[in-house]
Amino acid sequence: MHKSAVLLILSLLVVLSFAQIPLKISFQGRLLDSLGNPIADGTYLITFRLYDVATGGTALWTEQHTVTTHNGLFNVMLGSIISLSGIDFGRPLWLGVQIGTEPELSPRYELGASPYALVAIKAGTANVANVANSVDWSDTVSYTHLRAHETSLHLVCRLLLE
Repeated sequence: MHKSAVLLILSLLVVLSFAQIPLKISFQGRLLDSLGNPIADGTYLITFRLYDVATGGTALWTEQHTVTTHNGLFNVMLGSIISLSGIDFGRPLWLGVQIGTEPELSPRYELGASPYALVAIKAGTANVANVANSVDWSDTVSYTHLRAHETSLHLVCRLLLE
């Protein structure tokens, strides 16, 4: 097998792995009135914004959802309308929430560990590069040599998919 065929297979595995990773954040909230009671069941327009500061600043990302509440509860998938792919989740971020035309709720929500796991996508490519560097790229690569690296390639793809 020639080195170009091995490189093509490795490239396809990486592309297929990245296609599987959803860049979305599940968010659940409960809308309450000024007395702490759930708002009336209905449909509401909610604007979500990501910031790199707790107060002030300029939104790095904005997305609007029309939500239906039940006992004040709603669920959305942030990033399902406007991609989160341009956001650097390797730094502190805060989520601003605005209901209709009201001012943004305060304080903003500081993002925790789950959304920050999205930075693992970038870290996963380092493993692929290490596997690629460990393969003997001479024209005489044997089937046995490739089988020895198959487990490593499979592990890299599994890590990228999870």
